[in-house]
Amino acid sequence: MAGAVGQGEVKNAAGIVHFRQSEFETAEGRWTLFEDPATGDCGWRLDATGKSEFQGVLSDGLGGSGWAIFPATFANLLKIKNLVQEHDPASTIFPTASGQLGRSTLGIGARFTTLHWPGVDWAMSHLAIGMTANQNSIPRELVYDVDAMLEGRLDTVPFPFIGTNVPEGHQGQSVEGMSHGCVLSKLKTGFHRRRIAWSFNADHQPIGGKFDSREDQLVTGCVLASYITFDLSPELAQTTVPADPQAWVKTHVPSELLAGVRKRVSAAGAGNQ
Repeated sequence: MAGAVGQGEVKNAAGIVHFRQSEFETAEGRWTLFEDPATGDCGWRLDATGKSEFQGVLSDGLGGSGWAIFPATFANLLKIKNLVQEHDPASTIFPTASGQLGRSTLGIGARFTTLHWPGVDWAMSHLAIGMTANQNSIPRELVYDVDAMLEGRLDTVPFPFIGTNVPEGHQGQSVEGMSHGCVLSKLKTGFHRRRIAWSFNADHQPIGGKFDSREDQLVTGCVLASYITFDLSPELAQTTVPADPQAWVKTHVPSELLAGVRKRVSAAGAGNQ
């Protein structure tokens, strides 16, 4: 027994909502996203004719002849990404840097709230252009590693624009969670059927200073990002100027590096400026 609950949505007797517009194909069969509204938990249903065993396609699967269901975990999302792009390299379910996105784009994705995504998708659909539909700063605004948060290992980030430090991840969500939610949001509305490529910018990642020791971890959470923009750590701008800069350079900067810089500056016509 099933009843309609919204455009492209069907609720079964157990109250589970199946998003019909989320359907897409891979070599394994047809996939559909479903959700338990009471908990917000999501899962994948895989259907295909003529095959019997599907439980091993993703992790933690259950099923029967010709069908299987899987939890919509981030790990399973990464596996689905590979299946989708192997089957259809031009798929727009996941963020890319294809087409014009590799040269210029509007970054309006998730600056305000995750509730903003359907509005961004509506704009892209009506303008028929892709945008940076997912964007935020890591680790200043987004938690780069949920385990680090749970274990109390999050730090602060220098924020000279407001004259103080701010807690890491102060926006209250993780970069993996935002990446995950953005993809599921687009599937629920059927936006992927428009075949409009969109991108994800993991913005303002600090490098240098105290962030050197965990640079790899900062990047790991951004595995779905189309591109990552890096900022020199603001703490590097807080260096005390030495009393004798020339003596400091002579002691700390290799002479061949200094000679190379002088040569390039002179060749650019800026030697006397």
